[in-house]
Amino acid sequence: MGKITPTFADQQKGNGGVHPFVAMTPTPAVDLSPLTDVVPIAEPAPLKVALIGTAPSSRMLAPFADQSWKIWACSPGNMNALPRVDAWFEIHGNLLWPEHKSYGEPYIEWLKKQPFPIYMQDQSLVPNATPFPKEEMVKKFGRNFFTSSFAWMMAKAISDGAKEIALFGIDMASRDEYILQRPSFYFFKYLAEQKGIKVWAPNESDIMQAPGLYGF
Repeated sequence: MGKITPTFADQQKGNGGVHPFVAMTPTPAVDLSPLTDVVPIAEPAPLKVALIGTAPSSRMLAPFADQSWKIWACSPGNMNALPRVDAWFEIHGNLLWPEHKSYGEPYIEWLKKQPFPIYMQDQSLVPNATPFPKEEMVKKFGRNFFTSSFAWMMAKAISDGAKEIALFGIDMASRDEYILQRPSFYFFKYLAEQKGIKVWAPNESDIMQAPGLYGF
């Protein structure tokens, strides 16, 4: 007696072992073509820092017009003298001592009006100043070589990940005034170069003239 309604097994046999509904359902195509609208993430530009002092021999040779450089300045002697500043460092806390008030008071008033970041010991003299991270620098580099503003500035540049540090208007040529400060530059120069950081100054500056080798 013939079957009125074929079973599932009969349907399988009559369809070569493939369920009719399975055979009729198309497989969606997968697009394996590479993505063409992905925008690559740009690498950040390497940090290059120019430290600016007041020595006239090379101060104005700094790359003020080159926006790839950050200009870090210090000293009341640079007030209104530089065409561009990205950060200012005033580490001294004695600007209002009687022997310094003649230039300290107008200098402080000038700092209060500046739009760029200003690093100081605290905000007691300039409310808009940023406290310099002294303890962080001492923890990283020790206490023995922070003998000048530029030592603190070089430490900050190294800590910030600078790839290149250049010094302009920084001679430290006076044997009497800088006898304790000049070695700190060579210390931080050495640390920077050990990290692969390029450190240089123009030929007009005396700062790169290291002392001779003792005994030779």
